[in-house]
Amino acid sequence: MARFRGSLIEILLCLLAALGYFQTKGLQCALDQFACGNQTCIPENWWCDGDNDCDDHSDELNCPEKTCDPVTKFQCKTVDRCIPRRWVCEYDNDCGDNSDEPPDCGMEVTFN
Repeated sequence: MARFRGSLIEILLCLLAALGYFQTKGLQCALDQFACGNQTCIPENWWCDGDNDCDDHSDELNCPEKTCDPVTKFQCKTVDRCIPRRWVCEYDNDCGDNSDEPPDCGMEVTFN
């Protein structure tokens, strides 16, 4: 019995060492992070937000289809992104395709 227990302990130690080895070879991100395809980590809430945060576009692949709350959000036309309605017509291309800045936004009047 003692010999079996010693062998079992040796096996467990080998397994733990091997597991530790393989974990250090792979990418370890925190629970609130997304593991990019290029071996970097980004905040989880950046996954599928319409921005290429990983620099290899892996955070924008296989994203679930997004629908925006039409009362509070604006659906960008050519990118899968929702932005706050207050960002529409504020002279900043928040969508990336300029759909939040259409020509009929109007001109800002300045007085000299």
